[in-house]
Amino acid sequence: MTPVPMWHSTIFAPYFVVGAIFSGIAALIIAMVFLRSSLHLEEYLTPQCFDNLGKLLLVMSLLWFYFIFAERLTTWYGNQTSEVAALWLTVRGSYRHLFWVMVGCNFVFPFPLLAIKRLRTITGTFLASVTVVIGMWIERYLIIVPSLARKFLPYAWGSYRPTWVEITITGATFCTMALLYLLFSKLVPVVSVWELKEGLREEVR
Repeated sequence: MTPVPMWHSTIFAPYFVVGAIFSGIAALIIAMVFLRSSLHLEEYLTPQCFDNLGKLLLVMSLLWFYFIFAERLTTWYGNQTSEVAALWLTVRGSYRHLFWVMVGCNFVFPFPLLAIKRLRTITGTFLASVTVVIGMWIERYLIIVPSLARKFLPYAWGSYRPTWVEITITGATFCTMALLYLLFSKLVPVVSVWELKEGLREEVR
């Protein structure tokens, strides 16, 4: 573990893992929507698939909200100077706008779309997933930048602005991953053949 503020609490590890699973499910739903329309997989990727994934995304949204609340509560209750400085910097300081956008994208906006059955359609789960991916990217930013901007020693305090090099590297990373996924979906069957055969066998029975 590390002495950087808000990086050494015991809840940080499961909180980070839950966030990774949360954003992974959202990215999967987005990929399914695009592959369903571009490869004409409506027969295989049915609305029931999106309904089930929407329920799972709802559970992860609730779990994420619990962890982020518990982490902030633990930091506030511990009342260490550097920890509280980093906490208030994100909640009501210069990063407050990003923080509340993150909460809105990961919980406030997707919750009604996923909790109400008639809204948990393909379009509803897609919109919720897009906001979750945006919100989780902001969360990763808030995990790193405010903590490094408020270290233990006062002379290390400052602000951070990404340079054009960092923005370019980030954009290139997203483009590379999208390209690799498209190549993978082009060369490898998107729908598992043996699962289709098993489903046909069950229908015959």
